[in-house]
Amino acid sequence: FSTLGFEPFVAEVPATVGQIMRGSPAEKAGLKKKDKILEVNHIGVENWQDLLKILENLSPDTKTVPLII
Repeated sequence: FSTLGFEPFVAEVPATVGQIMRGSPAEKAGLKKKDKILEVNHIGVENWQDLLKILENLSPDTKTVPLII
């Protein structure tokens, strides 16, 4: 887009849990609807995009990840 002289607007979505699936690792870890994720794997989280970047960079072998809610 920069060659066109503009950047797209990207809305920041808070890293807030919307739904927990029954029997999921999230449920077993105690996450609840409306929990705000502040830190993942010792890295601060400002928004949903930050959370996705952190999770994408985890090793496929990762079984657990420390969270601060």
